[in-house]
Amino acid sequence: MSKEELQAKLAKANAENKGMVVYPEYFKKKKKRMRPDFIKKLEETAKADFTDVDDYGVYKVGSFLYKNAFVTISKDDGLWTLHVISEAPIGLPLIKEVRYKYLPNNLMMAQIFGDRAEANEIKGVILYQIPNGEMEAE
Repeated sequence: MSKEELQAKLAKANAENKGMVVYPEYFKKKKKRMRPDFIKKLEETAKADFTDVDDYGVYKVGSFLYKNAFVTISKDDGLWTLHVISEAPIGLPLIKEVRYKYLPNNLMMAQIFGDRAEANEIKGVILYQIPNGEMEAE
């Protein structure tokens, strides 16, 4: 797609954004027990505009519910981070699904394993963007 087509796709997605939180089956039953600040964070993300676009979709930072997982996407200094938390074990198929659903295609992502103390503190799986040539060209 050309830059103009991508910008039109981004504008269309933002115009059609209804600001509704999508509750997967797993979370529909738990909604009444969710903390109000958690629900507010989900609502803020749902209302926010998409900021990035590629041939595969439109993307934004924030908090999302996906299947049985809570997903947080952030972007600091132009680098993306993805954090997946779930009560169930998080396997590679889920990590791959979430990565390709919520992050642009041209990113190289890696999971970093810190020391044992960090590993015990961190809940879930975190992927970090590794800078590559495409990012520096932007």
